[in-house]
Amino acid sequence: MTARDNIPDEGQLLAADVELLFPSPTNPRKSFPEAELQELAESIKQLGVMQPILVRPLPAEIKERAAPLADKAELEIIAGERRWRASCLAGLRSVPILLRHLDDKTVICMQVVENLQRQDLNAIDEAEGFGQLQDQGMSAQDIATQVGKSKAYIYAKLKLLALCEEGRAALREKKITESVALLVSRIPDAGLQRTALAEVTKLDYDGEPMSYRAAARYIQRDFTHRLERAPFDINDEHLHPTSTSCTNCRDRLGNQPDTAPDLADVCTDNVCYRQKVEAHKAALQARAAAEGRETISGGAAKKIRPYPTSSCQEGYVALNERCYELEGYPKYRELFSQVPAGQVPVTLLDHPDGESLEEIVIKADLSKALRDLGVELITRSNDSLALRKKEEEAAEAENRFRRRLFNEIRSQPVLMLTTPDLLELATFGLERLYEEYRYLVAQTWYPECKKKEALERLHERLPNMADVELMAVLRDIVLAQDVKSISWISNTQPTRLLAAAERIGIDPERVRKDQQREDAGTTVIYRNPNAPDSEWDGKGKKPLWVEAWESTGKTIDELAVEIDKPKSKSARRPAKATTATKA
Repeated sequence: MTARDNIPDEGQLLAADVELLFPSPTNPRKSFPEAELQELAESIKQLGVMQPILVRPLPAEIKERAAPLADKAELEIIAGERRWRASCLAGLRSVPILLRHLDDKTVICMQVVENLQRQDLNAIDEAEGFGQLQDQGMSAQDIATQVGKSKAYIYAKLKLLALCEEGRAALREKKITESVALLVSRIPDAGLQRTALAEVTKLDYDGEPMSYRAAARYIQRDFTHRLERAPFDINDEHLHPTSTSCTNCRDRLGNQPDTAPDLADVCTDNVCYRQKVEAHKAALQARAAAEGRETISGGAAKKIRPYPTSSCQEGYVALNERCYELEGYPKYRELFSQVPAGQVPVTLLDHPDGESLEEIVIKADLSKALRDLGVELITRSNDSLALRKKEEEAAEAENRFRRRLFNEIRSQPVLMLTTPDLLELATFGLERLYEEYRYLVAQTWYPECKKKEALERLHERLPNMADVELMAVLRDIVLAQDVKSISWISNTQPTRLLAAAERIGIDPERVRKDQQREDAGTTVIYRNPNAPDSEWDGKGKKPLWVEAWESTGKTIDELAVEIDKPKSKSARRPAKATTATKA
């Protein structure tokens, strides 16, 4: 076949010269690795093209737009461009084709669906295919129906189209995963995307880029903002000269399709957010100036508060800080409210890295005013420091006991439950633990790993765990919060640990005594009253003489003997030999 006029009816299997075929500009697949093409070409040389290439008559506008490259072309490749390229490499003069007359929307849909069947299709190529369908007037629901995917799947892919060109290239070259690319795509500014991209693709000491979880934390910290913490009114329509309120903004995740409820009030436009912060601060400064109140900013502000999260220095305290010199640790604002109006001047602190102005006062002025009211701010004495140290030592001893009890509880068998719910509960619970407890659980499973590595490995392992392992993780998540005692918080009882021990039949007092003996460098053994050389360390199956003793109604504690804990087995043998000699 050599001319358009000779094209027969559609659906007919034909052979066409390779030069008559032209790649489709709407084909989602954009990358054709040379090595893979060469491998396919070798196969074609041996076996020929085993599946015909789907084509349609080349539209005049494509032929005109692609000139002079398409001067000889008569057919547009709908599906099979890789086979056509490999056939050219193999030196074939003609290839089998299947001709059909199709409109543009059907062509794009068929190309996307056909490429979806191939597991090696890059996510950005797939996203661009869905974008082409959207350009044809199809909604996300229409696309989902056509390709047999969920609407959420389509939305996630379409969101990748917000990636800058560098981001798309990184995804095609597998420098970032699709999940990380999706995080970067939520940053609305291309310049900020490039900044984030440079960080998440940076290789660590193992030669690996940033993990998804680390990338999520990094982007959340540096490029997103929780609107409930915003210092300004998020419903203000006029705070930003060119933007709407945060509530109605398209860059609020809650206004984007299929966003999880807990992420709804998250702003992803870092530039706009910062501009609103500055506008809010400017309004506060203008109001303060009108009221005649002093504002400290720039280097002077950093001298008073070196970091936005640090305490005030240079003799100042912030009214939102807590006063640790009074019982109950009230905020200075509560104390300030007791002082007659105007007696203690309030200054505004404009920290360069802060998001709002802070009210601060000179501590000495506030202390004097409070002293006049009979309230004395004290400084901790050496006695109180010694008491604090004693409390910390007691907390550390308590922690060792709790950890020992925790380990004994988790050594017991775990009941079976169902897999999907267990996985969801375990993932949910682990992510919502405080960081310290997350690390504790993770290092319980991977004690040889550092904190972050242990946590990553546990998250990777969760989907492949058996039910009994998932139940064990859930138990660890619940009990981990009781493993640590904090010296400066009183009345913190390990109620979950104690209740679990009681259910299982573990005596917490026995565990506490074991830990106290270990701290003191001693241990306990049980001696046969009728044969002093016969001893039992309390582990494993009870000897017959122990069972016989208990069968008379006596307790095993009556046989207990506390001894110095030997450093090694070899250190203990000579002691036993000496005793035997004396006997």
